[in-house]
Amino acid sequence: MVVKYAVGGAAWVCGMFSLLAAEQVWLDAGPDNVWSVSALNWDAGAGWANGNTARFTGAGGTQAGETVDVSGALTVAGMAFETNGYVIADADADGTLALEGGGEIRVAHAADAAIVSEVVGGAGFTKTGPGRLQLSGANTFTGVVRVAEGTLRLSKWNPTVLGATGSGNGTVVESGATLDIYGAFTNNLNRAEDLALAGAGVDGLGALINTGTGCMNSGFSGTTTLLGDTTIGCTSRIDFRGNVAGGGHTLTKIGNSELAVGVQVNNCPIVINAGNYTYMNSLALGGADFDTTLNGGALRSYSSQTVTEHLICNGGAIVAAGGAANTFKLNGRMTLNGRTAVRGEQTYSTVELAGVLEGPGGLARDGIGTVVITGNANTYAGATVITAPLYLGRTNQAAGVFGAGPVTNTSTLYVDRSGSFVSSNGFFGSGSTIIRYGGEMVLSGSSSSCGVVRVASGGLALTNGAALKVYSRFYLSERTSSIGYPVDPTNVTATLKISDTALLDVYNIEAGNGSSVTGGGMTGIVEQAGGTVRTYGWSGDPGNFPGEYDGLRIAHWPQAYGVYNLRGGTVTVENGYRLAIATDGRGWMLQTGGELFASEVVVNARDGGGGYGRLTLEGGVMNVGSNGITAGAGAPYLIEFGGAGGVVRAATHFASALNATLVSNGTEAITFDTQAWGITLSGNLTGDGGLNKTGTGTLTLSGNNTYAGPTRVLEGRLVRGAYAALPDMG
Repeated sequence: MVVKYAVGGAAWVCGMFSLLAAEQVWLDAGPDNVWSVSALNWDAGAGWANGNTARFTGAGGTQAGETVDVSGALTVAGMAFETNGYVIADADADGTLALEGGGEIRVAHAADAAIVSEVVGGAGFTKTGPGRLQLSGANTFTGVVRVAEGTLRLSKWNPTVLGATGSGNGTVVESGATLDIYGAFTNNLNRAEDLALAGAGVDGLGALINTGTGCMNSGFSGTTTLLGDTTIGCTSRIDFRGNVAGGGHTLTKIGNSELAVGVQVNNCPIVINAGNYTYMNSLALGGADFDTTLNGGALRSYSSQTVTEHLICNGGAIVAAGGAANTFKLNGRMTLNGRTAVRGEQTYSTVELAGVLEGPGGLARDGIGTVVITGNANTYAGATVITAPLYLGRTNQAAGVFGAGPVTNTSTLYVDRSGSFVSSNGFFGSGSTIIRYGGEMVLSGSSSSCGVVRVASGGLALTNGAALKVYSRFYLSERTSSIGYPVDPTNVTATLKISDTALLDVYNIEAGNGSSVTGGGMTGIVEQAGGTVRTYGWSGDPGNFPGEYDGLRIAHWPQAYGVYNLRGGTVTVENGYRLAIATDGRGWMLQTGGELFASEVVVNARDGGGGYGRLTLEGGVMNVGSNGITAGAGAPYLIEFGGAGGVVRAATHFASALNATLVSNGTEAITFDTQAWGITLSGNLTGDGGLNKTGTGTLTLSGNNTYAGPTRVLEGRLVRGAYAALPDMG
């Protein structure tokens, strides 16, 4: 007889094996299916001899296996199943089956499976052969179970299926073999079994797997030791309730279900390829000893947890979960090589990204829950994709920035941090950006386009050639329900700054929106030193207030106070829509430079509500269209012209019936430039200043004017439309 190879003291020859004990072959065509010392169901018509090795061959492989019924007290040195379908059982509960120590149970072929449902006593054994062996009895054997080849499957809801626990007992899974829990230890019946694992298992599906369905808390509370790099395959959930000793070997998680780790995982690199790796202990990733790699699936917390380890994220997700409000805080370095998703599993779950985010990859905020970025040194180069609300920073904390890549937002970005920070990111998508708690975001040198911008409280600055296109409305100083304040603040202050060659291209701009709060106010300030602001749409209520098509509103609601300080650059209100300085609030258009283009300038749209409008043109050029400079009937206002040589220029014929105060004389006085058109001023012009007339067209004065300064006609024609239109000193 030629020996091919040897495992565990057994010699394997031509697919058969020989132990020191004698072999007996089961007669599938025997008198009955009883396995006992007296039933003549073994080769040569013999009864069973205790201590021998049993072979079940399916009549030499010519037929499938059958159910064999144990009767009486039997001992066996080993068993071999050489065809598929055998079941060792004890239907009438009149037998016992005991293993002699060190024996083997072999399932010879990869496609074969055998079931031992009889209670097995005696000592441990070694599972060999590429097939699957299933244990389903309430076993009492002691010693070590060694899975050397193939799969050892347990049975559902059977906490004693692996025999005794404690010192001298345990299970070893060798490289290439698999232990399938199959739901044996479930519903908090975790097995106090010491495990030793190695390898990727049969067909790479895992050295430890759980294919039992409908299982919760299926796992081990003994110590798990890795003897080599080990793969855990979670078709259903597996729990580690005892510490894991990694020995420097890599633990790889696969399978779409969960590996729940409520213990320390020591000295062990971790790789997550699929399913949830649930973090339930502060050392569930092993601390700083090794990195954790996330390729797919999810690193998932349960209850509030903090991770400090270095995470290498090539994909997958970060997920917060728990039975009550919880926060999964990632304080360590995260290297993003791919796009990693971030979400909560419940609406009350929060993920906080507080560490450094680096690498060429990016983030995808999706799903539910809350996600907050509070890290202040992020450098990741990939995109941030927002399809669910994302919070940049926390209230009263001057921290929270994106990396260098673009931000695509189809949901809502809440900028909740405090302090001023510079962002060179491009912002894109149809979503909303909301600045709520006093922070200032400075867009520098980037090109962006988005749906809605709401600077409720805080600031937005465009500089260094930054371009921002807003397809819907731009709101400044706001406390409406759209902001999402838990309680409306008493006062909000918001600023918008445009400088150098920056561009703000928006549908329309509204400042000061929100219901009244006792003692409250909404202050909105625009500081434009350069660049371009363009509006092309409108807001208003033309059904109740005819003509109310406002492209730019400086002070809308009653508690609003708005100032537009135009020192340089260009403001254009396109498509015939209005510049409304005040609607129901108190607004001030202060122009000391730059150019303004509007078909109509409404100083105060309507009486009532405590509104007040102020127009001050000290310098720069105000280009006025056909609807002129107006105010609502009885609406209080103040117009001041002059001081640094400002110009009112006609873009076409227009008239104004409003009163105005003239400031300064000569080159510092106001200039009315008719170009080739005509300007008619029928309101009363007062003050110490005078006026200049340029352009080839006609300026007609027809008010009861008392201004004290000179009237200089430098070009074109001046018409005295009423006797008092030119005062005595004019």
